[in-house]
This record gives sequence, structure tokens and C-alpha cells, in this order.
Amino acid sequence: MHAVFQRAKKTPGALLRASDFRGFEASAITVALHRLTNQGILKRATKGYYYYPKQTLLGPSQPSGLAIDLEVISDQSRPTRGTAAYFLGLTTQVPARPEHLVVGRSIPTHIRAAKLYKRKDMPQLPLTSIEGAWLEVVWDKGKYCELTGEGLLTAMLGHLRKIAESSNEPGKLTLTRSLGRLISAAKAGPPRSRAILGAMLEYLELPPETWKSIKASLNPHSKFDFGPFAVLHNAKEWQCR
Repeated sequence: MHAVFQRAKKTPGALLRASDFRGFEASAITVALHRLTNQGILKRATKGYYYYPKQTLLGPSQPSGLAIDLEVISDQSRPTRGTAAYFLGLTTQVPARPEHLVVGRSIPTHIRAAKLYKRKDMPQLPLTSIEGAWLEVVWDKGKYCELTGEGLLTAMLGHLRKIAESSNEPGKLTLTRSLGRLISAAKAGPPRSRAILGAMLEYLELPPETWKSIKASLNPHSKFDFGPFAVLHNAKEWQCR
């Protein structure tokens, strides 16, 4: 219980859950969270989530409903639609309610502050918010972006460069762990998204072994609508119609 108390005290206002305490038995942490809550030291935010109140001039603070909702779905969602575009700096329009795509499970019914969507048979894959948002913009063909044409392409290529940049050799693009996750997620999606990603990887001159498996996964007789990404000079080679 001491470890839980110390962690909570160091991060007042932050949401805590049993799985945050690695190296401890989940059951023991759950008991400790319940005991600290019963003693009035911690507050329960929602099922399975607790916090240590932060003291302010107006009294003890509590997490916002939005912060709680986004934390609850963080392991099973990614920004989508306008939220994805805003997250990547591709629009200045902020959705009235954050929009997130829920993957791998049914949509939680108790979430109210965020607007959730689900795609049928979409597998749950571990993506960061940036990786997920990037893939969503490709999926939507930049529909929710203010940037268009070359401007949108330049911005998206810039994000892809960061995802593919080696942590050991700045400026060198390679098959990073982050890029590997992005490719795996793209392969689980529609062929159009795979084709756009493959074209961008080739455009950025990544090694052929990075994008060859993507090209091999495409039906050679199919043609895809690249939307604004059709400005890629190699779009036709990736079956853009």
C-alpha cells in the first residue's frame, strides 16, 4: 500500500489503475487502491481508476470527464476524423467532442465526453496517437484537413519521416519499431491505405524491403482512389486511378 500511496502523492490529479504498477501483483494493488479510497486518501474517478486530489486555491481538484474518458479508452482507441487532423496540425478546427476510433472491442457505453466510432472487424494493434492519427488521415484521404494538395502531402511526409527516423542516426530513414507498427496496422486495413503508405515510403527512398511486402499484398488488377495523395509522382506505379 505504501508504494501506491507514494506514487499517487507524486502525481496529484493523475489517474491511476492497478496495471500501472508493474512488478506487483494486480490483486494486491487493487486491494491497496480500495483501502486508500476507503480511508479518503484517494478518490475513485470511474470503475478501476483512482486519483490523489490536487490541492488548489478553490479546494481539491478532480480530473475532467474528458480526461477520464480518454484515459479509459487510451489502450483501445486512436484519434480519428477531425481530431486526427487537428492532432497532426493539418487543420485549426477543433471538434466539439474529441473523435476516437475504438478498435478490437465493442464501444464502451459509459463514455460521454468523447465521440466514439468503431469499424467492423478492425483488429486491435498497438499504435501511438501519432501513428494512429496518421493512418486515419490516410484512411479518410484528408477529408477533415484544411491543408490540401502539395501542402497536405508535405505535412504527411514530414510526420512519416519522424516515424521512420532512426534514433541512433539522425536523418537516416529506416524500418523503425514505430514504422513497423504503422505498416502492420496498414496491412490490416483497406488496400487503398496500404497503397498510399507504400507510395510514400518509396517516395522517401526507404529501402525496398520496407515497402515490397506492401506492394505484394495489393491485387495488381485493382485501382485505388488516392484523393489528395494522387500528387505523389509515383502514385500511378502504386495503382492510383
